[in-house]
Amino acid sequence: VQLVDVQVVNALSVSSSRSNGSRRDSNVEEKLGSVSSGESEHLYSHQQNGEHNNNKADAVGACPDYIRENCKGNWHMEYEISVHQGPVHGISVSSSLGLVASASWDKTCKLFDVDRKVTVGELSGVHDKGLYGVQFMKTNPEVLATVSSDHTAVIWNVPNRSCLFTLEEHTDEVNGLSFHASQDILATASDDRSIILWDVAVGEKLSTLLGHRNSVYGVCFSPVSSLLASASFDWYTKLWDTRINTEVMSLELHSDDVIGVDISSSGYLLATGSDDGTAVVVDMRTWQTLSVLKDHAGEVKRVKFSPYSQALATTSADGTAKVWDTQSWNCTSTLGWHKDHCFDVAWDDEAEFLVTASHDNEWRLWVPVK
Repeated sequence: VQLVDVQVVNALSVSSSRSNGSRRDSNVEEKLGSVSSGESEHLYSHQQNGEHNNNKADAVGACPDYIRENCKGNWHMEYEISVHQGPVHGISVSSSLGLVASASWDKTCKLFDVDRKVTVGELSGVHDKGLYGVQFMKTNPEVLATVSSDHTAVIWNVPNRSCLFTLEEHTDEVNGLSFHASQDILATASDDRSIILWDVAVGEKLSTLLGHRNSVYGVCFSPVSSLLASASFDWYTKLWDTRINTEVMSLELHSDDVIGVDISSSGYLLATGSDDGTAVVVDMRTWQTLSVLKDHAGEVKRVKFSPYSQALATTSADGTAKVWDTQSWNCTSTLGWHKDHCFDVAWDDEAEFLVTASHDNEWRLWVPVK
């Protein structure tokens, strides 16, 4: 698929004036930068000019050959880890620390040292119900967050295995989370139909984004702009300008609950996974659908782009994860089989491995076939 070059995404102006009902928050402006009237329709202008896009993902020739080869080949399971007493619902990788964090319905988050192949810690004792997700902080991997059906998110100090803050503003189960790429900001998604932005440095709420008509299950910050994407059981995927707490785009891409959402490292591609059994990829510069991925035999859960967006990984209730080439959108590898839903996936920064989390109480580490 050849991506179309455009200078400005005019489609954003269609809904850029639509407010979600929350007031403009000066704390958010201080964190993310203020925006003048009408500026939200030019969210991608800096990307087209190459600014703030050091990774230059999705650009031909920008990706190191070894990462491209790893992403586009076959994968095999290196080992499986059985340390949880309940379904593993979330997983995250810190390449700089050499750690995998797994979040389970057993109320714990386990820390696993990839080089030593041993569990080195546990984060527990704060959540009183099962965990739905985990993510290392982008700006400081020694901090991570977990979200839970107990209506809270918790910020943890990884080296000390200690709780820094418990975030308690949601009124229902918290399903998903995403850290901002360059700011100390966390977004959380909840069954209460809201998204909350948090200042991680002080553990306080910055703002609330309202607009979904059913549970919000996934959120993802753009790596290169102030956009936030959200996925909901109302079947819609929404884009928000977090500088002004405003919904700027609403996409109906699926015919069932939308579970997973991710944005490529260039900010050009949006991927979603749904209980309708498909993953959909959209070019965010034109809002055109690039591909509908239909090879899974069950509901599609979370989705994740590889480093440099050379591949997309999808997870499914059919017990497998699949890796897709982002040029041809062909499935290049099927990672199976978990004995229950494969629900989450995460990549190493150099695509030396990826990990999958499953409701069979296990997670698995996969490596490219050399």
